[in-house]
Amino acid sequence: MEKQENRLKILRKEKGLTQTKLANEIGVSKRTIIAWENDERQIKPDKAQQLADYFGVKEGYLLGYTNNRFGVSQIVKAIEEKLSTPDSALNKDVLESTMKIIELSDFLNMDLETLSNIYFYNLKRQTPMRVLSDLFDFFDSEAHDYMELLSIVEPYQADEIIQEINKLGDYKEELSLYLNKLKAEEDFLQTTGYPISMSSEPTKNVVKIDIPKNTLSDDELMALPPEERKEYISEYLDAMSKALSSLTDTISNTAGATADVTGDQLGKLTNSLIKTLAKLNEVAHKD
Repeated sequence: MEKQENRLKILRKEKGLTQTKLANEIGVSKRTIIAWENDERQIKPDKAQQLADYFGVKEGYLLGYTNNRFGVSQIVKAIEEKLSTPDSALNKDVLESTMKIIELSDFLNMDLETLSNIYFYNLKRQTPMRVLSDLFDFFDSEAHDYMELLSIVEPYQADEIIQEINKLGDYKEELSLYLNKLKAEEDFLQTTGYPISMSSEPTKNVVKIDIPKNTLSDDELMALPPEERKEYISEYLDAMSKALSSLTDTISNTAGATADVTGDQLGKLTNSLIKTLAKLNEVAHKD
């Protein structure tokens, strides 16, 4: 997986700042900025908040924990700046619905202008937006408004509006790809009983492989007559061989789907096999 570029470096470049200039603004050394941008040193909480406030983004975004650049307070502020009058009150239910949709669409990484417009679109709807697919209508509505604006503005203003329309188109395309992926994963799960991607969490349909247990201690094993020892070890090896074969079939049949046997149990089986082979070799030499 390609490593994500350091968010601090991205934000600094977006603002057109040198490392020296940012260091002076924040009150740290240039070397500290370099260390942060190269992930050589963690940003302390107080400095992370200071940097987030300086760049106008969420602290989680700065640190790479989320793709959503803007926090609730920033979005609310942007909405309030667009209210018809300073005294206009926010609709709490609509705001709550808006924030839920914004949280669900975190992966789109929408700009603050678009995020704040979701509130006003939500305000006009008979029922608040509740699912991601509701965003398609929002993007179409925004694009329609820009198209109408495009017909009345001066030519020199057209480029900026066209950029906004194209941006909405990009959001819509990315949303469509995301929802199609979710649908494909859901269809795969319903058809096969397995998730489409690897996961550390087992599903209810995961096939479990029972690891053969060695019921005898080393001392008890060596106390057996030679022929009984060989027979016991031979049976144990056969049981492990069947378990390994079953495990191989499981991995093959699920085509890479989740099976909580792959890593942990394969390791245990392999270790058991090695120990048993070593013991068999030891017995062979003694007998």
